[in-house]
Amino acid sequence: MIAWIVAVRVSGTAGAVATTLFAIVLVLPALVLAVKPLRRAWLAKPVLDVFRKILPEMSPTERDAIEAGTVWWDAQLFSGRPHWDTLLGYGPATLSAEEQAFLDNECEELCDLANDWEPPWCGRICRRKHGSSSRNAAFSA
Repeated sequence: MIAWIVAVRVSGTAGAVATTLFAIVLVLPALVLAVKPLRRAWLAKPVLDVFRKILPEMSPTERDAIEAGTVWWDAQLFSGRPHWDTLLGYGPATLSAEEQAFLDNECEELCDLANDWEPPWCGRICRRKHGSSSRNAAFSA
């Protein structure tokens, strides 16, 4: 852009006023966007200040959730540049014995109770497995 403005000025196509206007209109925004300290001071900080005023404060629950973190690959994926080799190196996830037993027993039983005409009542499974108790009575409707 600078070379183009200099070429226009040297060739005499544009006068001093036009060259100055081109420089202000074209080069100044390019410099602000290209130079990190200028971009932060003149563009990012004012925009961030406006958004901070608009957005609500973060609740303690949200802050705890963010600070607690989750599985490492969540951060990797949302970083924009995940390390795919590390992620693929972990292999497929496996279920614990308790989780597999739940899928094999309770989930299968719930699927057997389900049909197109009647909703599946989870309370039936709870009563069969754990007996009738006040905790499970709410599910027995």
